[in-house]
Amino acid sequence: MSSNSQSIKMQAVFFALIACSLLIISYSVLVNFYFEKGLLLSVRHRLELEAASYAKAYAQNPETRLPEAANFRTYLNYDHLPESIRSKAGKDELPQIGFCLIRPYNTDERLHFVYAWTRQDGNELYFVYTIGQEDRSELIYTAEHVMLYYAVGTGVIAFLIIIIIAMFMIRRITRKVLLLTDWAFALNHDNVELPAPDCQYKELNQLADLFKENMHRQLAGIRREQKFLRNASHELRTPVAVLQTNLDWLKRLGVETNKKYLKPITGMSTAVRNMKELTSTILWTSRKDLSTDLRTETRVDEQLKSIIDDNSYLLANKSVQVNRNLQELTLHTVQAPAGIIWSNIIRNAFQHTYEGEISITLSGKILTVKNDLPEDSTGSSPDSFGLGLMLIQDLTEKIGWKLTIEEATDFYSVNLLMV
Repeated sequence: MSSNSQSIKMQAVFFALIACSLLIISYSVLVNFYFEKGLLLSVRHRLELEAASYAKAYAQNPETRLPEAANFRTYLNYDHLPESIRSKAGKDELPQIGFCLIRPYNTDERLHFVYAWTRQDGNELYFVYTIGQEDRSELIYTAEHVMLYYAVGTGVIAFLIIIIIAMFMIRRITRKVLLLTDWAFALNHDNVELPAPDCQYKELNQLADLFKENMHRQLAGIRREQKFLRNASHELRTPVAVLQTNLDWLKRLGVETNKKYLKPITGMSTAVRNMKELTSTILWTSRKDLSTDLRTETRVDEQLKSIIDDNSYLLANKSVQVNRNLQELTLHTVQAPAGIIWSNIIRNAFQHTYEGEISITLSGKILTVKNDLPEDSTGSSPDSFGLGLMLIQDLTEKIGWKLTIEEATDFYSVNLLMV
């Protein structure tokens, strides 16, 4: 697993917080925008009504006074406008007919809403509605604070509700994902035919079906491999037995006494012995269960000494020194597969060491076989150290032991924990 892996739950919470924050900020901006827009439309509508009412009254009586109220006045021509308006907007900047807003430079000044209108006699009238700090009553001030507290409280409550709902949904989805994860880790050949758990979500159920389908494929491949191994090992036993019989017959005829045939006979004997070991390993590896086999008391150190002596021919004409340190050890185990494992480990070390030193150590229940590699070796994978070593990795798991391989540029080490 990568150290940079991130939690889906934390990512979902993070994005939920961002989404809620953006929602509240956007809502606040929109509320403020529509509040100002509503205020402008309300004042404009009032000024338009005042202009329409005055126009109607002026048409009936040209002597009608210009309308005015507490914070509303009407001015004839631009020159009669207050200095606070004329200093911020020139005559050309004000509309001839229409509405505009004169904003103050600071909070101490007043806000002017201006509606320009041309009277029937051609004179320009300016209907001005003015608001300032002094127009705020205690009631309005209290109402503003109440509305502010209400808006903030509503925003906080809405934020918490959204977070709670998001956490609830995330927890619900996470529980189903964990259910799927636990089921997938426990999936094996014993329970693959059982129905998959219902994760409630279509995507998770599709993943569960995909896991089952992949497991079926893997089990089918394993069964094909096991069948092939069993058939191959049985088919190999016959030609190996024929070769061994013929070699024994040639030896009885005294072919070994003739130096001319000694080398090929020795090579053939070595090949036949290796094939017998390989077929035995394949047969034991392809067996489904070893727990019912008869276990016996086995002297491990004596078995190892015998295996070392039997495979010493592999070191012929090599400048290799074998150092053995074998403590006495008796194990209650299945002797046949155990012997195959020990033999494969030692034989692989002998076969693939051409110079240097091979160290074989038995300490407690740990067997360590370490061999030197040539100086020009660029490193290799465990597969390059023999088919037998690959096969016994499965065999050690079946027997309950643990095999670990350590590889460096100058040595190759195999550790076998026999528990």
